[in-house]
Amino acid sequence: MNNTTIQRLVFRRKVWVLSLVSVWVCLLVATTPTRHQVQGAELNASPATAKLMFDLTGADGPISTLAGEGDYVYAGGSFSTIGGVNANGVARFNVKTGVWTTLGTATTSTGNGVAGFVEDIAVSGNDVYVVGGFSRVYQNATTNVSANNVAKWNSATGVWSALGSGSGLSANGVNQRVDKVLVSGSNVYLGGAFSAAYNAAGNSVFTNGVARWNGSAWAALGNGSAANANGVAGGQAWVHALALIGSDLYVAGSFNKAINNTGNEVSANYVARWNTATNTWAALGTGSGEKANGTDFSVSALAVSGTDLIVGGGIFNVYNSAANIVRVNAVARWNGTTWTVFNGVAGANKNGVSGYLNTLHASGNNVYLGGAFSQGNNADGTGVSANNIVRWNGTGWQAFGASTGNTGNGLDTQVQAILALGNDVYVGGNFQKAYNSSSSSVDTPRIGRWNGASWSDVVGQSMKNLACASSASYGNTRFASEQIISAFGTGLATGTQVASSLPLPTSLAGTTVRVRDSAGTERLAPLFFVSAGQINYLLPEGTLNGNAIVTVTAGDGSLSGGTLPVQTIAPGLFTANASGQGLAAAVVLRVKANGAQSYEAALRFDTSTNKFVAVPIDLGPTTDQVFLILYGTGFRKRSSLTSVTAQIGGTTAEVLYAGKQGDLVGVDQVNLRIARTLSGRGDVDIVISVDGIPANVVRINIK
Repeated sequence: MNNTTIQRLVFRRKVWVLSLVSVWVCLLVATTPTRHQVQGAELNASPATAKLMFDLTGADGPISTLAGEGDYVYAGGSFSTIGGVNANGVARFNVKTGVWTTLGTATTSTGNGVAGFVEDIAVSGNDVYVVGGFSRVYQNATTNVSANNVAKWNSATGVWSALGSGSGLSANGVNQRVDKVLVSGSNVYLGGAFSAAYNAAGNSVFTNGVARWNGSAWAALGNGSAANANGVAGGQAWVHALALIGSDLYVAGSFNKAINNTGNEVSANYVARWNTATNTWAALGTGSGEKANGTDFSVSALAVSGTDLIVGGGIFNVYNSAANIVRVNAVARWNGTTWTVFNGVAGANKNGVSGYLNTLHASGNNVYLGGAFSQGNNADGTGVSANNIVRWNGTGWQAFGASTGNTGNGLDTQVQAILALGNDVYVGGNFQKAYNSSSSSVDTPRIGRWNGASWSDVVGQSMKNLACASSASYGNTRFASEQIISAFGTGLATGTQVASSLPLPTSLAGTTVRVRDSAGTERLAPLFFVSAGQINYLLPEGTLNGNAIVTVTAGDGSLSGGTLPVQTIAPGLFTANASGQGLAAAVVLRVKANGAQSYEAALRFDTSTNKFVAVPIDLGPTTDQVFLILYGTGFRKRSSLTSVTAQIGGTTAEVLYAGKQGDLVGVDQVNLRIARTLSGRGDVDIVISVDGIPANVVRINIK
């Protein structure tokens, strides 16, 4: 099928027998090929009047954790939107396309993510383990999975599952919040404030603060099977961090003992070591009792740098023994046998940072520290200005910004999560602004990206605003599935191309349009035409009512996005000048008394003025019946024919048909009887309403 076939209209018969052999081509075949075409070229609409913008920046709640795998960054926290996407506590960001997507297919409060908050995420192949405080995870708007504080999402299948075979509060997962998850081979380790894990209803295991899932069943870290006979105890008995070096699993948080079994306890202050080969606990330090091993305050974060364990929190001292104390500042180093300073020398303000740490992240020779502080301390007592985030490169501190002072680098408030992926460092927390220098800042609501030289928000480097409008009326307040839509922007395509076959393609010149509806279902839109500044596409059949997200990906990978308020009806009528106003794109059907039919133009193209002008409609003798055929889009799903009303020149017009045109994709048709009382009226307006929704007003001329 050639372009002319796609661009012309062959209107099918409806109430009466119609057989059009020629069609008024003003609707789709332009006399000037670069403008005024609905399906075959550009529409002359202003993006300023059609613009639909939405905020793609940041998250609306704190981000607690970041995890990376391949091209994806996973974010977890206490948010409901991130990057313009409705995402409940967890989402992932494609670093190549710059698009945020949900874990679950619907963009509603019960259509994706978790019913609560996320504290940590671990990725192992296709399996994404999510932990925090929640009781359910959402597959879509109608399907959810019982999952208590821990769940697994498969990135290949998009399916959530629980860790445990039962359903309900005491049938899988663990009984209280989880702060940390670590995956090693087939084992998944959890740390948190829980005391029991559930294989199924009636099948539970006492697990005090720390537990192991082997893929099919839960186990405690310790041989005791009774309450308080394994795991950690004392203090809050709360685990905040986990790390693995060889066969040693390091567990840290707020506790003062680790329990092998009843009567066999190990003094372990805020940090302990579980040997996965011998299944025994040990302290980090040779002494026993308070201030004889471990640290003097709760530990928030662990990281592994080479063979060393890096320990961070609000700590001031670490203890090799009661007599061997090392003065540190929020961070220390354990080399497997001995505590040492992280950098510098022992002493107040001579190592570590000037506040406390929430997170640590090691990558290569670099260790990234995040929390609430203003400088990294040097051995001589001087410091490097570093606001809430700093990098140790093995020999010195490096700030994230070019200036000093509290608005010269870093973030405006504390950092909770750091991830180095590729050449970028992603940072999460509750901050709002990042500082490149004292004269340059960037809005980064709770998540930001550092590329080694400057900060940016995490929305994709080329995400641009997209303006969408009905290709008929240019209205932008409502849209309907199977409606023809025109999108305006910049860099939408690397070339200009018109569809040349049916069914319509979903890619032209390398450009695609994806529509994600309110249930989270994403569909490729059929395309009529693409160019750098405009795309004409069909809103895919099946797109559900509610806000839909439209993403245009050009052949060069650049992105544009917008939202569409989708409803059942969005009536629009095509006009001759492709503006949504003025002369209707219409034809006239005359039926003689003897049944003879003829088709007449309602407008013509005036070559002298280069405009369409009206052809006055002659109602003829009283024995003639004259019908007006109008063309539009967005009203084929009207509830009934009686729900369609029309007036011509203020006079009620009989509506004989309103629905699909039938031969041209996305085009709808209205057939009206022209009352003879309108004879001699000249220019008259046509006002049509479908299910109470008015279409744009168009005009004809009656002789």
